[in-house]
Amino acid sequence: TPPAVATALLLAALCALLVFGLIGVSVAEEFESYHGYIWVPRLLVVVSAILIATVLGHLLRRRLFRN
Repeated sequence: TPPAVATALLLAALCALLVFGLIGVSVAEEFESYHGYIWVPRLLVVVSAILIATVLGHLLRRRLFRN
């Protein structure tokens, strides 16, 4: 169904952003010249993790209370 496909694509994109943010944190910690900008990948990780949790929570509630 189209909503399921859209949700799966959204979760895939959010997971990709989470991984990208984690790689960014690793790179920013490795190079001292990037230490001042480490907040950017950390923010990306936090926001994507919150959105993943929100979408998964919404899916679980829909599945549990529909049946």
